[in-house]
Amino acid sequence: MSRSLLVFLGAVSLLGLGCDEKSPGAGDASPSVAQASVEAPKVAEPKKAPPKLVMYVDASGVGVGGQFIDSKRDDLEAAIAAVLASGTFTIADPLEISVARQVLVPTVRALVRAVRAHGDKHVVLKTASRSGDLVALPIVLESGSIKKALASGIGKDASIAIWPASGGAARKKSHGLAGPDLTLGGEMLGKSVQEGDAIVYNAEDSVQWGRVFDLAMTRVEYKNASTAPIAIATGAYEPGKKVSY
Repeated sequence: MSRSLLVFLGAVSLLGLGCDEKSPGAGDASPSVAQASVEAPKVAEPKKAPPKLVMYVDASGVGVGGQFIDSKRDDLEAAIAAVLASGTFTIADPLEISVARQVLVPTVRALVRAVRAHGDKHVVLKTASRSGDLVALPIVLESGSIKKALASGIGKDASIAIWPASGGAARKKSHGLAGPDLTLGGEMLGKSVQEGDAIVYNAEDSVQWGRVFDLAMTRVEYKNASTAPIAIATGAYEPGKKVSY
């Protein structure tokens, strides 16, 4: 056999072997290509917590979470309660509410009733003292937790009255030259509070909250009064009558 024939047959054999190898087809995608064609599962974004509720009261009305409610509204209490019940806020415990000194007492009463109706347990009213410092006054909302209470308040003539919250004879101190005589009134209050008593504050409708707040601050000078729980009366100011709180 000639040398040229042998070379030709060898080449033919190599071609046959090459044809037996499977060439990659369109359906034989590599693992990396197949994985890329599968969509990644969608991960749900975590829900954002509702914003913290911010409340304040000024001479014009009540701010509740960015909404402002005019204090002259007949349905002030219901309007406040409706915003609180909207569920669009995170409500801290205790709930802190800034109250300006110029706010009239009926607005504070409505505020307390609305917050109580919402079911909040602990509230702190923050008001500027006469020296200008912001002072916190914790308020009891659950009247059932108070076993015995002394009522105190300020009349339209700036006199200070004290009487049993369950009803009874009221003692009074007349006003000073520039308003309630907090020295004498505070002394009478401090000496009247017995161990275990709570103090329920109120005032005639024309009295500003700042004066009631100042009266409440006088209690810190007296042992039993300084630790007494504080409540806000929810009804009209009537010295000697049973007090709702």
